Amino acid sequence: MNLTNTELAFIRNNLLAIRAYRNTEVNLDGNPWEPWMEGFLKKITKELNG
Repeated sequence: MNLTNTELAFIRNNLLAIRAYRNTEVNLDGNPWEPWMEGFLKKITKELNG
């Protein structure tokens, strides 16, 4: 699947927003930041930069 830079930036920005809460316990759902998200964020950032 090929994503445009706009789509990649959208995904990256959403992941960055969620990552701000990675060490926060939320009463409703636990931790919003899942461990797999870090690797996904790195892949998206690498794709945007190179």
